[in-house]
Order: sequence, then C-alpha cells, then structure tokens
Amino acid sequence: MSARKGVVERYFDGFRRSDHQQILACLTDDVAWDLPGYTHLTGKDAFDQEIENPEFVGSPTLTVDRAIERLTRRPGETYPDYIERVATNKIARRVKIVDVTENLANNRRSPSSPGNPERITRYEAALARLDPE
Repeated sequence: MSARKGVVERYFDGFRRSDHQQILACLTDDVAWDLPGYTHLTGKDAFDQEIENPEFVGSPTLTVDRAIERLTRRPGETYPDYIERVATNKIARRVKIVDVTENLANNRRSPSSPGNPERITRYEAALARLDPE
C-alpha cells in the first residue's frame, strides 16, 4: 500500500472508531473541508472544532470507492480481463459504457480502416458485458 493510501485508510479508520486524535494526525495544517450547503472550513483548528461540534454524533460509515482504480488498465492486463474488472464497480461500469460507446461509434464511421474491424468486435463484446440490457 502506498503512503498516501495508508494515510487515507488511517483517516477513515479514525472516523469509523470516532478516534479524534487519529483523525487530526492525518491532516495537514492547511486542510480544507467542504460541507456542501453547510460550510467550508480551512485549517486543522477549524476541522478540530467541527469534530467537537455537539451535533456531530456517532461514528459515520465511510467507504472508499475504487472506481478510478477499476478504470485504469493495468500493464499486461488483457482487454477482456480489464472489462471484467471494470464491470465489478457500478460507477466505473457506467463511465466505461460511455467511453466504449463513443469509441465504437468512431470506429464504425470508418469500418474498413486498419484495425477497426477488430476494435469494433472488441467494443461490441465489451458493451455486451458491461450493459447486457
């Protein structure tokens, strides 16, 4: 696990356990916290005060969505394996459907161009897997 991912995991773990000190230990002094429709906080002290807010009750449920990781093809990964991995994440799947649909349309405009017949077949198979409806 990278150092950055480690910090995010410790931060989330602090929130899950309501460990105030662990949360603050993961932050920089210039942290910014946007709470849409409520407030924008800047600085570790402001963050600290918000955590101490009497209306901040309980331990939230936090999850990390790995959509970006799913959308990034790994070195040496076959295209079918990549599509299978993308299909496991709802957000990544929806983004990839749009991407593949556009790629397919572009290739169908020039179906006899070198490589396009193979790409068309590959994109059609990907769409069938990602969007079976």
